[in-house]
Amino acid sequence: MQEQLRRAAARPSGATVFAYRVADPRAYGVVTFDGRGHAVDIEEKPDEPKSNFAVTGLYFYDSDAPAIVRTLKPSARGELEITALNQCYLRERSLRVEVLGRGSAWMDTGTPDDLLSAANYIQAIEHRQGLMVGCPEECALRNGWINHEELRKSAGRLGKTTYSAYLQELALADERRVVKSGPERHARTSPGERPTAPAARVKAIPDGLEVKSKKDNAPKLVKARSSRGHPIGKQE
Repeated sequence: MQEQLRRAAARPSGATVFAYRVADPRAYGVVTFDGRGHAVDIEEKPDEPKSNFAVTGLYFYDSDAPAIVRTLKPSARGELEITALNQCYLRERSLRVEVLGRGSAWMDTGTPDDLLSAANYIQAIEHRQGLMVGCPEECALRNGWINHEELRKSAGRLGKTTYSAYLQELALADERRVVKSGPERHARTSPGERPTAPAARVKAIPDGLEVKSKKDNAPKLVKARSSRGHPIGKQE
């Protein structure tokens, strides 16, 4: 799913929505696909759905969305339907539908019973694995947007809560990882900057001369010359 989210975020224009197969799609927006897997129709809460793929509440829109919304009119239910917005992008052939596979779980929370079911499901997973579902700070740490020191500061602002304790454990584990592998491999000049790559090591062949780049941390190919004067070398 991470790759699907990255693709959606990287699209320079258009819209991306996510579909999930459900047993009874009548309570949702329903998307229909052609034989090639392309979306051809989206209906809002149809009495007779043409497919079992419900449109989830996860959307990516470009900057045209606000202007399009202002042109929409309320539906027969008296509501501005987000399905109507998706239909506009579909008519312009600028709507992409990503299908969440069987390894994903999407649950509706539109009723008290649905909300309780979703809460119990998440609780069971978190207690079983010891990992939280949907932790923004953990996501930021894994992607290199913050380091363990910044994570620890965030945890400190949450007081004595289980969420704070979880963040503290993540910060400690990441700190130990950095110490074990060497701080120079994880140094950042500013918050949000990804760790720089270590300096490339280059060996000249066949002379066996080992050369290290000292000007910067960017990997580079350093050329050496053989006894015949031909430039040779390889990057490790």
